[in-house]
Amino acid sequence: MTHSCQQILDAAFPFYWRCDEGLKVLDFGRALSKALPSISVGASLETFMVVHKPKLKQMSAEELRRAQGSVVVVSDSEDRMRLRGQVLFQEETSAFLFLGTPSFTDLQQFEKSQLSLRDFTVHDPIIDFLYMTRAKDIALEDARALSGKLAHALEGMREAIRAKTEFLASISHELRTPLNAIVNIPDGLLESFVEAPVIQCGGCEMSFELEEGETHDSALPCPECDLPMLKQGRELVFEGNAAEAARYLGLMKRSGSHLLGIVENLLDASKLEHATLTLNTDDADLGALLRDVVDSLGVQADAAQVRIRQAWSDDLDLNIRADTTRCSQIFLNLIQNAVKFSPEGSEVVVRASASDAEVRVEVADQGIGIPADKQDIIFQSFRQVDSGHTRRYGGSGLGLAITKQLVELHGGTIVVESEVGKGSTFRVCLPRRAGESNPTNPSTPANPSNPANPSNHKAPSAENAQLDDAREVEGVS
Repeated sequence: MTHSCQQILDAAFPFYWRCDEGLKVLDFGRALSKALPSISVGASLETFMVVHKPKLKQMSAEELRRAQGSVVVVSDSEDRMRLRGQVLFQEETSAFLFLGTPSFTDLQQFEKSQLSLRDFTVHDPIIDFLYMTRAKDIALEDARALSGKLAHALEGMREAIRAKTEFLASISHELRTPLNAIVNIPDGLLESFVEAPVIQCGGCEMSFELEEGETHDSALPCPECDLPMLKQGRELVFEGNAAEAARYLGLMKRSGSHLLGIVENLLDASKLEHATLTLNTDDADLGALLRDVVDSLGVQADAAQVRIRQAWSDDLDLNIRADTTRCSQIFLNLIQNAVKFSPEGSEVVVRASASDAEVRVEVADQGIGIPADKQDIIFQSFRQVDSGHTRRYGGSGLGLAITKQLVELHGGTIVVESEVGKGSTFRVCLPRRAGESNPTNPSTPANPSNPANPSNHKAPSAENAQLDDAREVEGVS
């Protein structure tokens, strides 16, 4: 048989086989070789093929001739797959030709054959049904997997909506309190100003109050410039309590600073999320920076009756290359959190240590602590472990999220150890040179809008600090 004839036969009957009168295999179809890997040219047909129908006395050429025209069912010697078809004898080549297709009775048998519908040119209805059944099962499995992914995505969306709702509630509270002071306090102060009759000098522009019952004599000279240019007018005069007014104005200033801190936090969070925040690195003494931060929180700590203790040696080398403004922000957030969530009479300890490659700072408090199952989420933006603590202590849920990202932007790490009722310890490790230990955060270009003067690394004031505090169980949100 020519090669082209074999190709035509293989395309029409991919499970065919041919053998000579000595039952030696001459050639076979591509699909049959896939289903019966043991078949080979020259092999004896009777070593791997069994005729089940019609019943043959023996596997011989004479018996195969007798089976011509009948439906023949053959299988491999292990009966893993049966072929149903006809045997033809080719006089011109003195060869037997079998044309048929597999016959399966169950899905498991079909799957074991390692065949697919692409191996069939003439489909058996049973095979088609079994294949469609299997395809249905696969589709159902895929649908279940997709359903699970969709359910997970839906839960993520719900969690995001919950986080957004909690954030909006907390940020609304954070904004409302200082805004109330800024909006309402001026009303009371304005009521302390009244219009009163005064004598004004047209020469030196001095004003003089008239005593009750006193009248103006235009002929009198000005007591200051001695010019006869006095005239009567009216002027706003403050008649309130100066000390009380100063206290109210101070409250307005602090409220404005609080609002500024919230806005700066939101801007920082946005920059960090979009990877547009850059570091302006320079040489800095982290020890001096920490002392400045502690000093800036002195008033807040005294008001909370909490002591801040610095625990490191003055001769310890804490020199690093970093963005001093952002480092101040990192430790201001951590120490301010510790003060805010510590009970009266307790102590916040700030420790520092160093090696050749990095410096380490620990901020330990004796506060309410963070449950172990919540410690993984306290560094996530807008996440609140317990909204009750937000209402009690305040905070928008951005402080620790920003702190962690700023630490990582420097190439450092931050971890927390905490036990409910006993307090928390936040540990920050910073490389000597910003970004060196984290290849994904190379040294970043300077930001001209955020200059850092190594000789003046004063920490931002406590009033300008982000009063939001991500520690929702330890206050952290």
